[in-house]
Amino acid sequence: MLSLIKSGILLGATISDHYQSITFRASKVENYQTHKKQEQKQEQKYEKAMKLLYDFGRQTKYLITKEKKCFYRLNPENLIIIDETKYIYLSTSDLVDIQEEREEREEQNNVTIY
Repeated sequence: MLSLIKSGILLGATISDHYQSITFRASKVENYQTHKKQEQKQEQKYEKAMKLLYDFGRQTKYLITKEKKCFYRLNPENLIIIDETKYIYLSTSDLVDIQEEREEREEQNNVTIY
């Protein structure tokens, strides 16, 4: 859950001591499946898709660089849309630990999922 706050996606949110709940202010919170059924304007789909990718990328970048974790699968039911402008992915069961491997000769960064 820290990835949602530390990445800057949810400003002003608080997390419980044991990381079981998150509290934030919003006018509307819905999952992707519900939102997709209600979406009607075709011209906004591109902008919303770009914002979804941007927010998910920020969350994933924080998880990989700071927590050494990454999502190994995505379930649309765990994608949450807040006020139709913020996209977060909520699932600890879809997270796995990663370990960086460095090959000195080729200077490549590889990620191993355990």
